[in-house]
Amino acid sequence: MLTSEMMDLAKEKQNLSSDRKLAHLLKLSATALSKWRLELAEPSEEHAIQLAKLAGMDPAEFLIDVQMRTAKSSELSRTLHDIKHRLAFYAITQACVLQCILC
Repeated sequence: MLTSEMMDLAKEKQNLSSDRKLAHLLKLSATALSKWRLELAEPSEEHAIQLAKLAGMDPAEFLIDVQMRTAKSSELSRTLHDIKHRLAFYAITQACVLQCILC
């Protein structure tokens, strides 16, 4: 997920009307948040986790997305992509197992 999409979800979930209010909640400058919105910068690991939590989303998945975009090598990016898909597969498998147990 793009950072701008996560920002929009966080604003919606927290009932915030502007990026400026989200920046205040994250204890950031409006300029820093604007750079995220324009894809000129990515959030730090700490801010990525905090932003995902504000959006009610899984911080691990969003953190992997951010790290994939900032990876310094294509090998690291591919490895992170593989981890993300393994996590998704694991979540689906666990949901199916739980559903079978409840049946």
